[in-house]
Amino acid sequence: MIRTERLRLLPLREDDRTSLFAIYGDPSTVRYLPEEAWTASNVDEAFGKKLRFAKRGDAFFYVVTLQGMRIGTISAWHTAMKDTWEIGFVFHKSYRHKGYATEAARAVVEDLFTRDDVHRIQACLDARNIPSARVCERIGMRLEAHFIQDYWNKEEWTDSYIYGMLEEDLIAD
Repeated sequence: MIRTERLRLLPLREDDRTSLFAIYGDPSTVRYLPEEAWTASNVDEAFGKKLRFAKRGDAFFYVVTLQGMRIGTISAWHTAMKDTWEIGFVFHKSYRHKGYATEAARAVVEDLFTRDDVHRIQACLDARNIPSARVCERIGMRLEAHFIQDYWNKEEWTDSYIYGMLEEDLIAD
């Protein structure tokens, strides 16, 4: 578990399925993600993928809670590059633009940088996802690349941003 001033980041559990359905079932929430919105017919498979991901030895999947309410997720995984990790975050639409994603992302990168196998942390996102880009910038990540129409997602070519940081790039509150 990771604690911040307002949030608790808890490892994903079997009983988080309904809470995550409320987040990932909204098409506007998953608009820029490679996955489709969860539905009654795909929720078991989609949640199962999250559980399997959370159980990998080279990944973390946290459910972000605020006063016991599950408001989002943040994950981190080791990439193919030595000592490089990637992060991603998704929040329920009712809890956006309140600083929760920044607070959770900062806590996760600070926690990751305490590990011996973390030299660099990166985030790859759809370039249209300006709120996520701002979260990356607020925690000290720098925009390192803007790829033009490099990713085929949901029947269209999309641009990608790659953000990256080293430990010395962390911005304190």
